[in-house]
Amino acid sequence: MEKIYPKQLWAFMIASMLWMHVSAQGFITQMHVPDTINAATVDLSMDVEFHNFSGVGGESLNVPIKTFAFNSPNLANINTYLGPTLIWEEGRQQIFRITNNLPAGDTSTVHWHGAHIPAWTDGGPHQKINPQGGTFDPEFFVKDSATTLWYHPHGLDATYVQVQMGLAGVIIVRELNDPVGAALPHTYGQDDFPLILQDAFFTQSTTNPDSFSIDTNRSGAGRRILMNGTIQPYLDVPPQNVRFRVLNGSTRNAYPIYIGINENDHLPFKVIGSDGGYLGDSARTVTTLLTAPGIRNEIVFDFSPYAGQNLYFTTASSESPTDSLVVQFRVGSVTMQPLGIVPATFPAHDIYPFDANTKTRPIRLLGKASPPPPPLPPPGAVPFSINNRQFVPSVIDDTVMLGATEVWSIENRSNRAHPFHIHDIQFYVIDVKDTNGTALPYPVEYLGRKDDILVQPGQVVRFVTKFDDFGTPEPFNVDTDAYMYHCHILTHEDGYYLPSAFHAGMMQQFVVWNGVVNRPDAQGIGEGLQLYPNPASDEINLEGESKIASRVRLYDLSGRELMAQDLKPFDGKVSFDVSALPAGMVMFEWQSAQGKFTRKVVIR
Repeated sequence: MEKIYPKQLWAFMIASMLWMHVSAQGFITQMHVPDTINAATVDLSMDVEFHNFSGVGGESLNVPIKTFAFNSPNLANINTYLGPTLIWEEGRQQIFRITNNLPAGDTSTVHWHGAHIPAWTDGGPHQKINPQGGTFDPEFFVKDSATTLWYHPHGLDATYVQVQMGLAGVIIVRELNDPVGAALPHTYGQDDFPLILQDAFFTQSTTNPDSFSIDTNRSGAGRRILMNGTIQPYLDVPPQNVRFRVLNGSTRNAYPIYIGINENDHLPFKVIGSDGGYLGDSARTVTTLLTAPGIRNEIVFDFSPYAGQNLYFTTASSESPTDSLVVQFRVGSVTMQPLGIVPATFPAHDIYPFDANTKTRPIRLLGKASPPPPPLPPPGAVPFSINNRQFVPSVIDDTVMLGATEVWSIENRSNRAHPFHIHDIQFYVIDVKDTNGTALPYPVEYLGRKDDILVQPGQVVRFVTKFDDFGTPEPFNVDTDAYMYHCHILTHEDGYYLPSAFHAGMMQQFVVWNGVVNRPDAQGIGEGLQLYPNPASDEINLEGESKIASRVRLYDLSGRELMAQDLKPFDGKVSFDVSALPAGMVMFEWQSAQGKFTRKVVIR
């Protein structure tokens, strides 16, 4: 007689069959752990390759698919997707030769995301590497402390496509006097692994069912989640503390991450680091962590209670509903030496001091820019903007003084979350509020030094930072002096929704000014101020910054006062009309509570 099963049992059986099907398809390929390069001089090439994203015996994607990858003669193995893990030593000079072997039309760059380096080496849109053999030769000293950075293209209107095709890699910075590095899990490929979380669309050929390609022209649901370039790989781990350097290298999606025996099981793990290094004071224990594009988090999970079992790195995504189980961790039975621990305390951070007088720079993340300046498209054509502007390659949007401490206020007035990334510096979050000024909970994702932060709709995130290196003189050269800040959703950064001729991405650029004006008619006047022109006819300009009140006097060589003016604190240029003064030599005096400076000026 046929058995009658209750609804709950039928549901269990159906779920079990689905699970068996998924298990049969996934977790058959060992997760790729990129080879490392630890050298002062490194050659990298950007190559066209073919890559299998599913592994032998996997689903229909078990075919070679055209990709891009970083390769190097320093490596024994060829990469077919992504690039090697670069090991940088604090204080060492890094010298690179980067060759673009991509086809015609694929101009590129290499940006060292999170690194504190000079603007000309930063790899932004201005440091172009031409295809079919073009080269770029940056060199710089490593100023970062122990942390995880990454590298990827940042070409004009090309970042989204080239990152999706596979051009990305991890950087591990080793600190000379790392206070906790020896105690933590730190043996690469044994108890210290990079996890590069990405997603991609795959399109089947209409003429050849065995042919697939990465589809860079789609958005929305249907993305497949990749870990280190594979769909649902497995990773053998020892039954002990294991460190994961999690990079969200996806083009647009934020992902909550979990570890457990299935997608519904969320076991605790420790967060030990963010974009710029270790968390201050101590690690934080959580059961989930939200990671957004460009962000890195270092976490440690204790596998010792799970010897011989399988656990899973899982996530949740409406755009990738079939891939909630991302990696299978196969826990072995034998521990490996050394046995890493998570220290009870980490070195405290010295957050840059600031007060009510510290310069605040407002940044608003908005919807459609209206109207954008010519020659950009008409109002309504651009989905998102920064401060109601889109990226114009020739325009410097902000000038920051060398040595300045600033508070940046990032206000999201749009209808979606944006990961805000700034080049050159790391920052510390001060507070998070809604647009009415009400304080909001402070998530663990905002702790530590950051260069990339997910700002939710209706939030205002304030951070403090300091620009203490790499100042350049005026006049600025945008190709060598400009750093970027932008949304790290790559379609927003690129202005992907517009014809490429507009370059209208959600991106702006700034320079760090060292107070020097390289012009024949300028002279220094102390405190970093510049006085010009000299000779003068209609006006004299005093340019720089004074945080306190000051006074200007002009007098002739006999001491007779010709002009006097009190000045409030200023940042920029103050002009004085001298058209009515008699021709000849005059003395220009600037005085504040910090000192007095005098210069000769010729009036014509």
